[in-house]
Amino acid sequence: MHQQRFGARAEYRQLEDQRVKDSASLAEKFRKLKSLTVDLAYYSSEGGAKSSQIKYTVNLANARSVFRFSCPTTNASGEISI
Repeated sequence: MHQQRFGARAEYRQLEDQRVKDSASLAEKFRKLKSLTVDLAYYSSEGGAKSSQIKYTVNLANARSVFRFSCPTTNASGEISI
């Protein structure tokens, strides 16, 4: 059977995904934490224009204590995907 080979970037993302999965929950790690909201905005590399925004209210019991947000990429048509 042919084994698929990954590039360095894909391997790094895979290791980071595993690091998130292996981390403790926020409730375990930060026992006094009552709530957490993440407000993350992406801006174009030219500066100024906001390309997308995420607002995330965290479920403390299920969320991991290590967060990882992928950067959006622009496809050939100029659309942004997250």
